[in-house]
Amino acid sequence: MREADILLLGTDTICSDLAVVNKAGSLPAALAAHHHEKPCAAVADTFKISGWVSSEEIVLEEGPGGEIWEAEPAICANVYFESVPAGLITCYLTEKGILAHHQIREEAARWRRIREAAPESPGAP
Repeated sequence: MREADILLLGTDTICSDLAVVNKAGSLPAALAAHHHEKPCAAVADTFKISGWVSSEEIVLEEGPGGEIWEAEPAICANVYFESVPAGLITCYLTEKGILAHHQIREEAARWRRIREAAPESPGAP
């Protein structure tokens, strides 16, 4: 990270508190960027913005412990995803361009309105 210009993080979800959910290992990478005073950009389409679930509420996918250690699966946490706090994210790169935190909040509100206006569909959360 010391020699990098920027950290680009893929994004599975942007939470309502602007934290980013991505694969395990994203948080240490973002912390390293912060330590080395490098920007950290989250890359995502705006449809990945959730206006209704925070990083505290989101259910993060985990796999069976046996994928880590077959002999002792019960003692293994096999976390696939983790959240990166908004304070570590410099900006968000989207199909609408580079968005700041306040613009992501506006997009989250827009997605909330769209979701609330949509008729209920089978399987919808």
